[in-house]
Amino acid sequence: MPLIDENLLGFLPHQLLDLPIPAAAVANGQLLAFRRAAYDRLGGHAAVAGEIVEDLALGRLTRRKGLKLGLALGGDLVSTRMYDGYRSTVRGTGKSMRAAHGGSDALLAASAAWHLAAYTLPWLRWNHGPAWRLAAVLGLAERVLSNAKTGRGAYAEAALVPFTAPAALPVYALALRRTAVWKGRRYR
Repeated sequence: MPLIDENLLGFLPHQLLDLPIPAAAVANGQLLAFRRAAYDRLGGHAAVAGEIVEDLALGRLTRRKGLKLGLALGGDLVSTRMYDGYRSTVRGTGKSMRAAHGGSDALLAASAAWHLAAYTLPWLRWNHGPAWRLAAVLGLAERVLSNAKTGRGAYAEAALVPFTAPAALPVYALALRRTAVWKGRRYR
């Protein structure tokens, strides 16, 4: 799950959320807030009932309907525990990853490669010069800063940075499948 923080904070150009670009739509299903009129105009969750990643589908629908879309950190106001362990995290995140990458195998592969190159490879190349050590330390610093920004705390988890990307590979493997099963339903 830490890679999601990096993606939302580091790679999502938040300024695009104000532009009428459907692909820039994003939403986080743990907490969605709507004005009643906007939710009704969208057709509510019923409008995306067949989608495996309904929060993202609602975000994209919001954009297509010309409504305002935003993303905010919950800070001390909200918290969530989406999954109860590694296995459920892989299943839950794996079923969503394809949609988050626009259904593109190339983007999924590029994302996995980027995370391995940015967070794991520098540690493996530590003894191969100061540039590799700097890259390793910057990846660690990014994790600490992401935790500070999100209010997650748990700064000691930054020590897991080299292992996070390899641990996410099963998520990508699930996402590369053409179908997903979630809560007893099959999605294409």
